Amino acid sequence: MTAAIAIRPLAPRAFTPTVASTLSTHHSDDEWAAMYPLIEQLYVRERRRLRDVMARMEEQHRFRATVQMYKKRFAKWAFHKNARRSRNSGQDTEAMAVALFTPRVAPRVIRLNTSDSAQALFLSNIKAWSQSFFNLDSSLPPHQSSHNGNAPEQLSFTFRVVVGLLQRDQGALAGRLARKAFLQAEGLLQGEGPLVVWNTLDIFRNIAANCQDVLGNMLLDHLVSLAHDKPLVEVLQSFRGMVRAWQDEGVPVRHDALERAWALNADLVFSRFHPKYLLMYYRLVWDSDLAMLGSEISGLVGGWFSRLHDKIDETSVDEMPGINGEPKSLSDTALPDGFDGLKSEITIAIRERAAMEHKDPIIKIRVLSALLKSRVLEDDALNPRNPDLDFARLQARIMAYTAKIIANIDDKENRNAEASIPWARTIVALREFGQDPTGPQTVAEMWRLEELLNRAGHIKEAAHLREESYRRLEQYLADIPQDTT
Repeated sequence: MTAAIAIRPLAPRAFTPTVASTLSTHHSDDEWAAMYPLIEQLYVRERRRLRDVMARMEEQHRFRATVQMYKKRFAKWAFHKNARRSRNSGQDTEAMAVALFTPRVAPRVIRLNTSDSAQALFLSNIKAWSQSFFNLDSSLPPHQSSHNGNAPEQLSFTFRVVVGLLQRDQGALAGRLARKAFLQAEGLLQGEGPLVVWNTLDIFRNIAANCQDVLGNMLLDHLVSLAHDKPLVEVLQSFRGMVRAWQDEGVPVRHDALERAWALNADLVFSRFHPKYLLMYYRLVWDSDLAMLGSEISGLVGGWFSRLHDKIDETSVDEMPGINGEPKSLSDTALPDGFDGLKSEITIAIRERAAMEHKDPIIKIRVLSALLKSRVLEDDALNPRNPDLDFARLQARIMAYTAKIIANIDDKENRNAEASIPWARTIVALREFGQDPTGPQTVAEMWRLEELLNRAGHIKEAAHLREESYRRLEQYLADIPQDTT
């Protein structure tokens, strides 16, 4: 699939130089592993002094550690410089002569793969970018909703539907939706600090996992172009450089590298909890396939969970800066019957799930995210009950997300498609009211319902639902002519 994307040049923006911040000397195993190829090259192969290695890693890669930390890591890695052996004074003279006059083979120079260096640069840029957000005592500014009503996290679902359409042999629809997503992509860059890294990684990983390399390359090129005058451009350029290095070496996208990047970024989020970042936590794409928590991050989640749980209980919606500035719904659907009762049911259900012991850290973190978002459901006192129902539609979007987490937990435990269908119907109805009956996120939930209907043997209804999803996408893409892709 190819799409001719018209990239509108951004108006020049004033550039604010980043204030240099003190580099942390604490690094996780993942961070040390990312720097392993560079350190090995400098210390073992080039035989540089430790002080030189430390200086270069700090200056070029913003990686600072103490001498003791390096020595401890060298012992773990079994690093030794090529020690020169002292000659035995009684060594045979003839043997020495043979050795001296025998042609020597030039030593093999082992160099880092370009992709290894590119990966190390990408990881160091992620760390520098996210650390600067926290170290500069940043807070997330209120979201400036665009005319197209797309929050940064919604683009993730748009690209998921693009990939889904390609898998369903709907190339024309996929091309038009991709074009619309690219035109809306600047919204992704409105995120701050770890938010934009988290959500961009989620989008690219889903594209790469479904072997849509052309689409992934187009996305990175477009984001680099859009961010050309922002500090974020260094992160995006190094991301693109890593992907191109894999392509030059003829290897597929390394999902372990994407997971390592996600883990590094998530570690920074989890270890720097603060109530002023509640809105950022709210906007993260929590149900990302990249959320494969390692042992280190899993250990952080427990404390983070309890702190956030306590903070949620004492925080109201008006204390989450910008929450009322979320993009307005494009729906004109009427308020669903039994809305308040359903809201109470979902709120009680997620609190029950939060009180349970979940061994799987992935489930635990998703329950945490649903608990965070469901706090908005309890603030009815702040609901102005205005005619356009904006607050109720915001609540409906949160109800849909929370209900999806509850349904996924139940489905994983019971594996009963028939029992999961009512939840799926509810989620679709909430998306229709809260967001947009024709939008990608609603279509994604329709496909989930279609899958459950097929599993339960309701083949005709599933087929009808599939055709209805395509019809709705045609409506959503009415402003994207077919001959523009």
